[in-house]
Amino acid sequence: MEAIPRFASDTGEQAGIGPVEEIALRATTDADAFGELYRRHREAVFRYLRARCRDDDLALELTAVTFEKALVNIGRYRAKGGGVLAWLLRIGRNAATDHPDLARRERGDRANCDGNQTARE
Repeated sequence: MEAIPRFASDTGEQAGIGPVEEIALRATTDADAFGELYRRHREAVFRYLRARCRDDDLALELTAVTFEKALVNIGRYRAKGGGVLAWLLRIGRNAATDHPDLARRERGDRANCDGNQTARE
């Protein structure tokens, strides 16, 4: 009798994923694995947010928010598309868009996180 081939989906594994995606999948149950994701991607996430906000303090705050949201939602991560970094950057973009400081754009107090200057003349 011929053995039935084993598919990655039969065991919960995902075929063709890289080492970073494996870490992300482990991070759903392993805090050390999430820490490794943080160490690998914190600088890239910060640089992305800094470029959008032009404000170091706000970019740091949004980086923290990004990783907090990622930790809460790591169970929803799927190793597909652009990978872990793309997922984190999307979370960061959404955090920047949702940040209360964007209300200042309406008053013209400072640069906002969509990259536009807000000072009124």
